[in-house]
Amino acid sequence: MNVATILLFFLYFYGFGYSFLRLFNIQQVSDPIERNLIRIGMGVPIFIVFGVLLNMLKIPLQWWIFLIPIIYAFYDFAKNNKINFPDLNFSKKNIIYIFLLVIFLLHLFMFVKGSFAYGYLEDSDPYTYARDMKYVSVEKTLDVPYFRQINFLDPYPPGYTMIMGVLHQTSPEAQWTLKFFNALLISLSLIFFFFMVRGLTRNSQIALASTFVLLMIPSYLSHFIWSHSLIPLLFFLLIYSYLRIDSNKKWWIMSAVVTAAILLTHHRQAIKLAIMGGIFFFVTWYHTKKFPRGIFLSALAGFLISLSWWAFKFKSLVRMMVGGGASDIVSQTTTGSTNFIMKLVHAFPVLFSPSGGTTTKAYTFENFIFATKYPHINTPIGWGVMISSLLLVGLIFLIWKYKHMKKSQKTWIGILLFWFLFTFLGVNSQTFNLPIGLGAFRMWMLLAIPVSILAGVGIVALNTKMKSKHLFTFLIVLLIFFTAGLQKYQFNTSDGWQYGAKWVNANEVNEFVKMRNSLPVNTKIFTFGLQNKVVIAFDMYACVWCEEYREFKKDVIKKDIDEIHSWLKKHDYKYLLISPMDLRYFVKIYGEKEGLNLMNDKLNEMIESPKFNVVYANQPHVILFQVT
Repeated sequence: MNVATILLFFLYFYGFGYSFLRLFNIQQVSDPIERNLIRIGMGVPIFIVFGVLLNMLKIPLQWWIFLIPIIYAFYDFAKNNKINFPDLNFSKKNIIYIFLLVIFLLHLFMFVKGSFAYGYLEDSDPYTYARDMKYVSVEKTLDVPYFRQINFLDPYPPGYTMIMGVLHQTSPEAQWTLKFFNALLISLSLIFFFFMVRGLTRNSQIALASTFVLLMIPSYLSHFIWSHSLIPLLFFLLIYSYLRIDSNKKWWIMSAVVTAAILLTHHRQAIKLAIMGGIFFFVTWYHTKKFPRGIFLSALAGFLISLSWWAFKFKSLVRMMVGGGASDIVSQTTTGSTNFIMKLVHAFPVLFSPSGGTTTKAYTFENFIFATKYPHINTPIGWGVMISSLLLVGLIFLIWKYKHMKKSQKTWIGILLFWFLFTFLGVNSQTFNLPIGLGAFRMWMLLAIPVSILAGVGIVALNTKMKSKHLFTFLIVLLIFFTAGLQKYQFNTSDGWQYGAKWVNANEVNEFVKMRNSLPVNTKIFTFGLQNKVVIAFDMYACVWCEEYREFKKDVIKKDIDEIHSWLKKHDYKYLLISPMDLRYFVKIYGEKEGLNLMNDKLNEMIESPKFNVVYANQPHVILFQVT
């Protein structure tokens, strides 16, 4: 555990949140706990936007630059002598905060325990994030000078990778950095969800009950490492900012920054959040009869801020999406705009197909009602019987009481019901064969938001009718845990998460784990095959983006053994690793017979050469050579 970087994590975000809100004179709540937690939250989108602006100005993304705002915060504290501590008593408000802290810690424990239950990264995406995080950490930039078939940095929006890259500068273990801070960011989102719901409903009991449901509901994210982990957190901050505009119009500025951060974190999820933000906008307009000018301005300003990235990257991203890979980008860079537009038009049905997405399917009734401990690792599904029942109670209660509620209550109820309708239809785009889809399997995490709030409403509505409220609450907690929370815990703490199709077998993975545990962090290791990023994901190092590295890798298996040794020594590579992945790669390139012969010949040459020492060999799995 890197305690220093955990401390820096909070200093970065608190510093940005405090300084931005202070410098723009944006009024904050009087409650010191909410005020300071929201400062941490708002620091996340500000950090993202600040980093992208630095990158646009070609200023290196050094970790210490991101500490400048906390210096201002300390100065402001000292100057105004205004460090206020909350009253430490057992008031109703503080008891709610204690429960909120417990929810956060339980979630963090579950996700951290599960993340470190195995010594590798799961599936495939996290390995790419590890490579791109390392790139940001080493090169201090978000711009990549060449195109890659699969990447989550340039032209992809860089928010998540940039945060991890800056943190990695002071936390040398790549795997620990990704696993821990991914879990921490997701767990923190529950705190901001609470404040969003409380601001929306103006009811702390509904907010706490909803947050507990979000903790337990299986379909709200897993500890899978990808940029989607940031999306709900940013959405909660966006809606919180919208709600604050009524009390202080300057909150539109903060809303603009959050909007920009969403656009700089994930391009497809931004579309879904734009629709959910649009629902908030139009329902508010309808009920208040006032045009939400602040929300409109924030959306426009946020889009303009995001052009600090997209003005330079959008065309490349679209070409990669419609062309199927980086090679198409290179070949089309000189084509006319008409050809580009036509390709985009033809690709639209594929990009927005109702069946689009790697795990999208036609979901059944059972997929929603019953929680399973073996869902998809990146997008778990299901709610559980008790949460589903409470959802139904919440829906019936709100619809039944709607006519008799105040206008302000009708506003948030309308927003909530339309959120539920949109996300439910989004999840079921293939089920109902809708005209378009937005990646149905990735909608589960967003559907969990209105479902949790509606279930929270159901809990509070039933609780008000009960004579023994504490007993009822205890029973509800138990029923939710045993029908949803237990399955979520078992799934997220399992040590059997799949290691991905890039690996030939489990033995190969285990050998990489042994290597990680036996060699110093960031030892330079060279591999013959294409999957260079796995070395980085196991806390080793290879400059896989360096031009000389990429050039040397071309037909490396056919190069002379002396040439290979000379290059490795020149570039200070300490070890050379051969695994079944390499053999599979060369068989794919040269054919089975030639690929196998080339690999065996090179392996025998290295074993016989005094320029390479066998450190350990577990054939046919992994052989590690030391470069002498």
